[in-house]
Amino acid sequence: MTTFYTRKGDGGRSKIRSKNLLKDNILFQLLGELDELNSWLGLCKVGAGKNRATKEVVATLTDIQQDLFTIQAEVAVIGGGFRSKVKIGAERIKSAEKAINTINSKLPAITKFVVPGGSELSARIDVARAMARRVERIAVIFSRKNELRPELLKYLNCLSSLLFALARLANRKLKIKEENPKY
Repeated sequence: MTTFYTRKGDGGRSKIRSKNLLKDNILFQLLGELDELNSWLGLCKVGAGKNRATKEVVATLTDIQQDLFTIQAEVAVIGGGFRSKVKIGAERIKSAEKAINTINSKLPAITKFVVPGGSELSARIDVARAMARRVERIAVIFSRKNELRPELLKYLNCLSSLLFALARLANRKLKIKEENPKY
C-alpha cells in the first residue's frame, strides 16, 4: 500500500530529489500550475468525450496532457538542480503548430475578438487557455534563475494558441455560433 501522508506534516518543505525546498519556491508554483492545467484538461476531455462530434478535440487534449507530464518532469528535475533527460522537443512544437493550422483550416477566419464560451466544452477549454497563459508567465519567472530550454518556453507559448483554436473547433463541431464583443 502506498501512503500519501507522513502523520507529522512537512513543515512547509518538499523534496525534489535530494533538495529540500520551501513550498513557496517558484518551482512549486510552476509545478502546481502545470498540474492544475493538466487536471482541468482532464475535465475538458470528460465533457468532450460525451459527444462523437468532438473526438478530434479529445485526441488533441490527450496529446497536450502527455506533453504537460513531460514538461512537469523536466521542470522538476531542473528545479532539483539536475539535467533532465526527459524533454519537450522541437517536434512537439511543430506538432502543436500543425494542429493549430489543421484546426484553423476548418474554421472561418477571425475578423473580431471571440467572446469565450458558447458551449460548455468551449468555455472549459477557454479557461484552460487562460491557465496556459498563467503557466507560461510563471515559467518565464522560473527561467530567470533556472535554465529552461527555449523549446519548453516556445511550447508553452504555443499552447494557449492551440487551446484557443480547440475552443473554437469545439463550438464549430457542436454547431454553436461564435459571439463577438459588442463594445
